[in-house]
Amino acid sequence: MRIAKLALGVLAACVLVAESQSSNGAVLFSISGGTVSGFDYNSDSGSNNVINAPGAPTTGSTVFDGSNTSAWIGSTQSAPAVLSVSGLNPNQSYIIQWAYIGSEAANQNLFQITNSGAIVIATSVPSAGFVADNRNNNCCLSVNPAPTVNIGATIYKNTSVTSSIPGFSIRDTVTGMSVTNGVINPTPNIGAANLIFAYLTPDTDPAHTAAGIFWDLTTTPTNTIVFGFNDNGAGDDDHDDFVGIATIIAGSTVTTPIPGALPLFGSALGGVMGLLAWRKKRRSPGTDPGPRLRKLR
Repeated sequence: MRIAKLALGVLAACVLVAESQSSNGAVLFSISGGTVSGFDYNSDSGSNNVINAPGAPTTGSTVFDGSNTSAWIGSTQSAPAVLSVSGLNPNQSYIIQWAYIGSEAANQNLFQITNSGAIVIATSVPSAGFVADNRNNNCCLSVNPAPTVNIGATIYKNTSVTSSIPGFSIRDTVTGMSVTNGVINPTPNIGAANLIFAYLTPDTDPAHTAAGIFWDLTTTPTNTIVFGFNDNGAGDDDHDDFVGIATIIAGSTVTTPIPGALPLFGSALGGVMGLLAWRKKRRSPGTDPGPRLRKLR
């Protein structure tokens, strides 16, 4: 109980500081790129098996797409898909919380924070990266439903006037192909690894929230997004080989959060998120799937 209260206290303090220091304007995600086509939601291995959608078997990923894929944004020949943060002032720092919500992949895919964009002041994401484990898919040997995973938090510092690109990458450890936000992100459906994005808004459908679905895709910029990685280990281009959520937790124009406090912040937030999920879902938290499960093709 004391640990839970400490976690809540740390999180509350961080949020209060964030609110007081970001009052000059809304700090939101901005996604550039174009319309994504060529995939759907189903239990077939060639479809996206992680995101919940009308007519598709449910998963524990907590995200629903009522847009029938039209809200997703990916690279085009003339406009590469890039995730940035808007509404910032020069030298403003901000915190992004990362969560892993599911995947369906034969190859092992690794999420890492990079220094390819905004300055990374500190991060609680493991330096060796976070490896997906095939949870929350409705297709192939998945532990479903399973808890979503708090990967960690990252403090970035903006160096431009209007926007900032948070650096992160996802790499197929089998083929070696990597996609890095803001640096390289190929067009979908050409056989290369690629990354797509969509804005998220709270899902207010009582039936969804009762089933543990808390987010829905939207075309309006928000402070929370979902990203879907497609590795190049198979012929499909279904963007479910690593699916995650990024949330802007804070924007600071006055002081930069102390790096040493970030792991505690990440742990506190993870504990709070887990507690809220437990209370909302009212179901067994499941078990960790353990060793890597491989998809049947």
